[in-house]
Amino acid sequence: TTEGQFTQVELPDGSKATLNAATKISFNDDWSENRTVSLEGEAFFEVLKGSDFIVKTAQGDVRVLGTSFDVFARQEKFDVKCFTGKVEVSSQNQTVVLNPGNEINFENGAMKVETFKGSTERWIDEVFEFKGEPLENVLLEIERQFNVSIEVESTEAHLIDVVFTKADGLENALKQVCIPIGYI
Repeated sequence: TTEGQFTQVELPDGSKATLNAATKISFNDDWSENRTVSLEGEAFFEVLKGSDFIVKTAQGDVRVLGTSFDVFARQEKFDVKCFTGKVEVSSQNQTVVLNPGNEINFENGAMKVETFKGSTERWIDEVFEFKGEPLENVLLEIERQFNVSIEVESTEAHLIDVVFTKADGLENALKQVCIPIGYI
């Protein structure tokens, strides 16, 4: 997908992947031997039961049987959320099994397992919610969603909580992010 776009892809076995903005996915058309997808970016997967299903990223691999889950694999971080079923996440010589409502975050070499509520990723409905997220990561997501380039003199060490929607537009998203930290 390009910046500012997301789309749904049907995989060879009938499973589905919804790709967020600026995301690349690739896979072989013949899944008789294995079901493997390569991912750069973020995608929400709804996987049909069957043989192992593997999502390979530069940051780590995710292995499932039949489930729905979200993988965020970008340069700045690697996160996996399990919505149904179970997923096995391998990264940095560590392997963790996630149950529904669990997520794992890898950032700056640290791994953290947390719980969350919800039945799907909110970005699919063009709602973007961040809790305790570094300002730099939020600005990168705004760039991807609105296909813009943002220059900030200093992102300092701001951790922010913010919710914005794509429908409300770029100006509103920037106000939601910048006003609470005194950038506007």
